[in-house]
Amino acid sequence: MRSHRIILTACFIVPWIGHLHGQRRNENALLMGYTQYAGSKLNFANTTPLDLGEFPFLAWGECSSAISDTSGNFLFGFGTGVVYDHVGGVIDQSLWYELNGDVTQGSLIFPRPGTTGVYDLFVIKNAPQQGSDVFVEAACLSVDMALNGGLGGVTASVSFGANYTEKLCGTPHGNGTDYWALTHEWGTNAFRAYRIDAAGLDTVPMVSLAGSPHTEAYGDCLRTNYQGEMKFSYAGHLIALCTQNTPCEEGSWAIQPAIVQLFHFNDLTGDVSYWMDLPDHHMTYGLDFSQDGSKLYVAGSDTVVHYVDQYDLDAGDTTAIIASRYRVYDSTYTEISSLRPSAMSFAPDGRLYVSHLGTSLDAILHPDLPGADCGYTVGYFPLANMHYFASHCNQLKRYHDSEYKRPGTVGFPSVVQAPGFGAWPNPAASVLHLGLPNGIVSPDIHICDATGRTVHVSGPQAARTGTIDVSSLANGLYTVSLLDGSRILGATRVVVQR
Repeated sequence: MRSHRIILTACFIVPWIGHLHGQRRNENALLMGYTQYAGSKLNFANTTPLDLGEFPFLAWGECSSAISDTSGNFLFGFGTGVVYDHVGGVIDQSLWYELNGDVTQGSLIFPRPGTTGVYDLFVIKNAPQQGSDVFVEAACLSVDMALNGGLGGVTASVSFGANYTEKLCGTPHGNGTDYWALTHEWGTNAFRAYRIDAAGLDTVPMVSLAGSPHTEAYGDCLRTNYQGEMKFSYAGHLIALCTQNTPCEEGSWAIQPAIVQLFHFNDLTGDVSYWMDLPDHHMTYGLDFSQDGSKLYVAGSDTVVHYVDQYDLDAGDTTAIIASRYRVYDSTYTEISSLRPSAMSFAPDGRLYVSHLGTSLDAILHPDLPGADCGYTVGYFPLANMHYFASHCNQLKRYHDSEYKRPGTVGFPSVVQAPGFGAWPNPAASVLHLGLPNGIVSPDIHICDATGRTVHVSGPQAARTGTIDVSSLANGLYTVSLLDGSRILGATRVVVQR
């Protein structure tokens, strides 16, 4: 029986190397400017990130999105309701563009499965309006890069749903082909997971009830309990979210608790299940995982300091994880908006970038490392133009055709399903049972951890027994791949958890 609490991303090291790419689809990112300042086009193709100059957004705002092809060539981007081509020309502009600019994670771009050059752009149209609990619809725009001489064109647009918060993130589907777009409902604790396949986005979501409801907490004041980021881990099995929860009166930040919670995600079914709370945070707008999924970073502010805290998600049970909280950055402030760390973005260079009002981005240089070794660096990436405190580029961390490759690993290739191959229980504590298809001449089982490192090779004799001892493996992400000699037959997701 499959547990829906936590699902693992499959990988296999040697035979799939030829099919992997670097994470080229995220090499180019867009950052929106502040008031009169133009936006910026950023490039992460090399060790040192580059500001490639101004990008002509029609308005300023919080979130943009961008995507490149698998060779790293910038294709198109989106911001404040406008679809831009790679040189900054307008592909499509909607009447609701000004409202979309005030959404934490207002857009996200997905490659259309089974196509070449077709993309689905998921958009949350607007932030909520004063005196109303209802959000205007979300929308999905289809962009075909074959149109307009290769600059791209919008071929279809569908609006759907209502009552969204400002959260939008995505991850590959466990079938190795499709994608999930994940949103959160305003006024409830409902997650909505939308599947994107070869036919486009299915507007009927998988709905999960988990965690705290996101509701208006402070009467008639600004409803910022819907603001704040939601992120998938790189492997796609974990979700973290936060709410900013701004109080009605400035200066009372510390007495207004924000929601910061962790969840498990089943990337085969779209099911979300609650894991734990991370208490005692305030004004939390941004958060993100390290690439290996072992650390979570949370940005916030109390009455005295702005801060970024790190949690060790491998510390043990929930009590131990909460106790692992370590402050990697703090700064005393006199004005709440001054240098407040806000949105976080994982880049192809392996760093986590942190936005704040100004002309630079902070960076966590080694996000997998514990404590001060993570290397939080203020002003690491200087920019030519001033950007909004929450300005960031919302992108998938992982694509089926373009992987982030850590040094010494090959990342996470697509899952191949083999009829008759299975592994249970899932999660497993000590012994993993295998179901093998008939007719295998020389069966072999390889297990990889979340970074792509091989941690177990069984050999034919052990594989035929149908059991594997996993008691020596630490809790966390693993993959189980089945081979017949050197030929890969399939892979399945497994978690070790005690």
